[in-house]
Amino acid sequence: MTVTSENSNNINRRQLEITGLGKIYPGGTEALRDVNLNVDHGEIIAVVGLSGAGKSTLLRCINRLVDPTSGSIKYFPSNGKPPFEVTKLKGNDLRQYRSDVGMIFQHFNIVPRLTVLLNVLAGRLSQVPTASSILHKFPDSDIDNAMTALKRVGIVDKAYNRAGDLSGGQMQRVGIARALVQEPEILLADEPVASLDPATSADILDYLRAICTEDGLTLVINLHSIDMVRKFTNRAIGFLGGKKVFDDVADNLGKDQYREIYGVEEGV
Repeated sequence: MTVTSENSNNINRRQLEITGLGKIYPGGTEALRDVNLNVDHGEIIAVVGLSGAGKSTLLRCINRLVDPTSGSIKYFPSNGKPPFEVTKLKGNDLRQYRSDVGMIFQHFNIVPRLTVLLNVLAGRLSQVPTASSILHKFPDSDIDNAMTALKRVGIVDKAYNRAGDLSGGQMQRVGIARALVQEPEILLADEPVASLDPATSADILDYLRAICTEDGLTLVINLHSIDMVRKFTNRAIGFLGGKKVFDDVADNLGKDQYREIYGVEEGV
């Protein structure tokens, strides 16, 4: 059974229109199968499913870290410019699109020997000359924005600390701040709390939800905990074997739907 629904709390202007998306990796693994999905501006969406269900591949196709094998991803900018096909982007056009799509990773992707501030400023690398980035020279405006982002995630006092000395939760806050200084329209988060304890996970998701709500950003986040899905997101999309099998408001992700997505009873 596939459930689809328009979330009445998130009927905004279209931002992504995904049609017939498929991805087959070398060796024949079919990670995505004929995925159709619409995302509206400002939605906070959880993607759920077993490991290998296609969740990470979906996000990586959206930001073009992975090239889809088939299908279409249409992006609708908020600046009034015409929509365009993401899968056809190359060169500068692809770099510009990626600056609109911030990525938050499970394993933080920070450089431990650099300061927290320089790790955050890495989010501006596409906007500064190569020579300046190598010398770690950024405009004052970028530094101000990075400090503001660190303040928003509660670790501005760590700006000049070595990033490798931070706790896991603090490192993930650095990852969020780095994505924010890109000034994105969409945030993609791939299992951002999978390696964190429950209390720290809740803090991170609180920050993400608050920031996205305040800034009107779209968030698509891969999560395992159904309790967190219901608490922190508005809409849930379930994947099984590369296919979308659930798409509804998060509160409607009940026992029957859990069994369909995971193959077991909730809580087992």
